[in-house]
Amino acid sequence: MADRSEGHLVDIPASRGQHFADTVADRCYQQYQQLPKEGKPQKGKEWALMAAVVMTTSGNTANKPSGNHAIADCEIIDVVSIGTGSRCIGKSFLTDKGDIINDSHAEVLARRAFISYLYDQLTLVYTDQESKVLEVTENCRVKVKAGVHFHFFSSHTPCGDASIFPIAEDAMDNTGFKVENHNTSPCQQTQQDGSHVGTGGKSHEENIFMNSFQKSELSISGSRIQNLVAKRKSCYCSEEEIQAKKSRSVIDETDKGQGDEARKLTEDLHEPKNCNIREDRNPGNLQTQMNQEFAVQSERDIESAVHPPPEGDIYRTGAKCVPGGEQDSFMAGQDYHTVGLLRTKPGRGDRTLSLSCSDKLARWNVVGCQGALLSNFLSQPIYFDTIVIGSCPYSHDALDRAVIQRSRGVGPLPPGYRHGNPQLLQSSRLFPDSRTSIEKNFHDSLTPCPRSITWHCRLVENFHQVVVNGRRLGATKKMRHVPKVRSKVCSMELFRRYIHMLEVIPKDKLPLILRSSRQPADVMYAEYKSMATEYQTAWECLKKQEIFKSWVHKPHGLTSFLLDNK
Repeated sequence: MADRSEGHLVDIPASRGQHFADTVADRCYQQYQQLPKEGKPQKGKEWALMAAVVMTTSGNTANKPSGNHAIADCEIIDVVSIGTGSRCIGKSFLTDKGDIINDSHAEVLARRAFISYLYDQLTLVYTDQESKVLEVTENCRVKVKAGVHFHFFSSHTPCGDASIFPIAEDAMDNTGFKVENHNTSPCQQTQQDGSHVGTGGKSHEENIFMNSFQKSELSISGSRIQNLVAKRKSCYCSEEEIQAKKSRSVIDETDKGQGDEARKLTEDLHEPKNCNIREDRNPGNLQTQMNQEFAVQSERDIESAVHPPPEGDIYRTGAKCVPGGEQDSFMAGQDYHTVGLLRTKPGRGDRTLSLSCSDKLARWNVVGCQGALLSNFLSQPIYFDTIVIGSCPYSHDALDRAVIQRSRGVGPLPPGYRHGNPQLLQSSRLFPDSRTSIEKNFHDSLTPCPRSITWHCRLVENFHQVVVNGRRLGATKKMRHVPKVRSKVCSMELFRRYIHMLEVIPKDKLPLILRSSRQPADVMYAEYKSMATEYQTAWECLKKQEIFKSWVHKPHGLTSFLLDNK
């Protein structure tokens, strides 16, 4: 593997990278298997997606620059947080209390659990206890210790832009799912006017970030198509159901006055779409009401779910292009999607305001994964040195485009901030609870697990919680704002931990920016976020990039809440 010019992993041979990727995947799966049964998929009926944050501790760090980390030097590999899930709530379910998790995709929950883990480590540091992760600097802020590095693992390709790449015949097995890595190759066609086929017709200058990873001409075999047809006919919609849904979809398409999508969208962004029709006409509580399995998709989604993709087709994502920006062409084959765009995740009934996991990883790659609040305590942001993907449909070029290349050239950034350049690796290890793995042993129609898990390690008792529809398992409609049904990693509860630290840490030990005369509980969540001036400056720099100008922001009122003291 080539040297990374921006100071990350250096000169790692491919064999070492593969060993590291497989070791990380094995550790993550082992830790997942040790978790309680609660929150996991029902055997033979459901499947799940998982993500994790992994910490490595390296030896011989005395003379090693902080940014350099060779895999061969790793002595300890610890899984510090895990998230599972594939759900996301629509904007009509958002609240201004910070008491619900809007995005329950595995990647997002793993990162939220990681933030909770960092609060534990901050508590140790500021109470004069030993932390193996953080240490205090001369200005009362903290930093990650030398030799400590964090890596992001996902059992699947992140939804959104990273999931858009050609289907390769040699990348499939007889189940219809890719089990080994393949890289797309540059094969961009240029028209006489200088625009590029399949990229929305933009000029070369506007698409320069795409010049090394365009779509390749790849096809699938006739026998593969027959397998897909047989598989889909056995468990998906009948033609009558399809036509009925098409008719409703056409009507729905005409009513977009408020920008909402009246039809329901599939939540399965990482696997082939299932349009098995279900309807619950008697929702008993909030959990039942929001947990209905849905599959009414747009006309194009229905067609792609029932009929096999044509030759030269691509893997498609359920994430939708953000409003107001460039859109997908929905043309045949490889021109169905426009690559490089920001996308929002589908939700229940109405469109969500949550950006795809590809987009969020790209953001974390510039501003760090610690968020704004923790930035007030940290002397510099925390970046992932490596992103490891499990065995699944995968393209190194697409992941590189989505996470790294789209923000190339961002700046100038504040001191300590940089454009991250993580090593991108794929493991050969298959997640045991993935759809592919479950389908090998069970042939009935499967559904995505509606429950999500958040977990992170602790010194005494590890944190483990099950979330459904953004709240703890068991929450009913009447209980939706009761504190006991909140997830411990929702914004309000993470804010509670932040305020607690401000109240218990002696003022002379706090970073200067936090030594306010105001009572911590009298300051709004949004105000503390805005205090992280360097973080906000880096974020504004990223939003000046052409692609990120259309980032969808939640209404300011959703973050203007005080700690509820309950």
